[in-house]
Amino acid sequence: MPVDPKVVLLVEYIQRKVDDKLRELKIPDEIRQKINYEIEKIKQTLIEYGLAQIEKELGI
Repeated sequence: MPVDPKVVLLVEYIQRKVDDKLRELKIPDEIRQKINYEIEKIKQTLIEYGLAQIEKELGI
């Protein structure tokens, strides 16, 4: 079941805000990249499988 593009946009917005905050806190690039990678995996899961997969992983 495809996810609403607005949800993907929301994840991208959150990703940007988190990265901005990590930069502000002077978190090393390596850690920021790992966090961005994890958020990107969540976004790709949403695109490929929709919210059903996220709900399944959360046990909802």
